[in-house]
Amino acid sequence: MNDKHTHGFEPADDALPSDVKTWLQAHAEDPGGELEQVWHMARGAHEPTPAPDEARFAALRATVLAEAQQQPRTTAPDRAPRPASLARMRRVGITTAVVTLSLLSFALWLWPVTLVAPAGERLAATLPDGSRVDLNSGSHLTYRRTFGWRSRDVVLDGEGFFDVIHDDTPFTVATFNGTVTVLGTRFNVRAWPDEEHPETVVVLQTGSVLFAAQQRPDAAVKLAPGHMSRLVGSDVPTIPEPIDVEQRINWRDGGITFIDQPIGAVLDELERRFATEVVASPASLREVRISLLLNDVRDAEQVLSTISRIRGYRYQPTADGFLMTAPD
Repeated sequence: MNDKHTHGFEPADDALPSDVKTWLQAHAEDPGGELEQVWHMARGAHEPTPAPDEARFAALRATVLAEAQQQPRTTAPDRAPRPASLARMRRVGITTAVVTLSLLSFALWLWPVTLVAPAGERLAATLPDGSRVDLNSGSHLTYRRTFGWRSRDVVLDGEGFFDVIHDDTPFTVATFNGTVTVLGTRFNVRAWPDEEHPETVVVLQTGSVLFAAQQRPDAAVKLAPGHMSRLVGSDVPTIPEPIDVEQRINWRDGGITFIDQPIGAVLDELERRFATEVVASPASLREVRISLLLNDVRDAEQVLSTISRIRGYRYQPTADGFLMTAPD
């Protein structure tokens, strides 16, 4: 899968604040370079990578405090430091530890939260504002720890169904190419940036949403319940069309629905959902379009068997999963 997208989490200026610079200048003996590095690590921690282990942070805190309390060594081993120098060095060490821990705590706070539905699993989660999200297999959802204070912004890589609590603060879902904005509603967003024909598809169950391309926020479309819109590339979303919402979101109950989609998209879904490899030979089979509506899908073979019956293909197990082939 491609690297995770970071829409809505742009880096900030990495210049040191004036108060931090002043403190470093006043403590020439301090390892200022190390503190400055910690500060830059803190400022860069807003990239949506996996959050640091809270237990590891606690262990790091204990280590820093322990080292600060250790007896400092002098540059000349055969000369004992004067008591005044020892006290001053101890104060500097403790101050350094406090500043370091403060910056590390700030870095931990800036670090976004990432929810992951591993391959072969789905994930149901409650966001800080009480909104609910169901993530399909292989999906990632990222949001800041300040979610709900002045904004409710999330970044989706994959597919998710949202049940958003009504609030005066808009709820925004950013994908690799689009943005969905709501106040309170139930809707599904599908956006896999690594598919052969990547697109963002929004299906609205209740309420209303605004759907726009990230590059064209002025050209948004408004969806009514029971409608769907697609966005390909950086174009504008399609005019909303009526669809059967329950069919489009049956993945939440173990189903699978593809309407006039490439077989490659179906095979990708099987790989994510069942954590298995599915290869098509020749590769051109992935471009053949198909429509499928299956409920209670138990395994990848059930879907491959259906495709084979419809298209006359064959499939066989391999060491890593399955191989689908065209007839001779």
